[in-house]
Amino acid sequence: MLLPYGILEMCGRQFWIEPTRYYDISQFTNRLLPSISKTILFNKVLLLNENNKGSQIKIGHPFLDGLFFQAKLVDNGLGSKVQIFKMKSKKKFRRRFGYRTKYARLHFDSILSIKSFKNFYLLTE
Repeated sequence: MLLPYGILEMCGRQFWIEPTRYYDISQFTNRLLPSISKTILFNKVLLLNENNKGSQIKIGHPFLDGLFFQAKLVDNGLGSKVQIFKMKSKKKFRRRFGYRTKYARLHFDSILSIKSFKNFYLLTE
């Protein structure tokens, strides 16, 4: 049995989004985001499956008009550390550095189909 889901475009990537789930999205911290526990609306919906049996699927060309995914920004954080080591043999060249990727944790609440909203932060990339 399939749950209601949608395919959403964020940060140049496509995500399979199901309501009431958490997603860690990288590359969000470079953009301006609202503070934690604010509601964000995403309008780049590529596909939407409304019922459990998969018989009502809407496909956008390229996006569906009037549909929004509602998410709440839960946390901003750092991912696990990535170590990079460069070495050239016989040249005595060794270089070691690392970095931690930044991410934003989003909790997707629901799929909305209303065009006018108040007190929401609309994210249009």
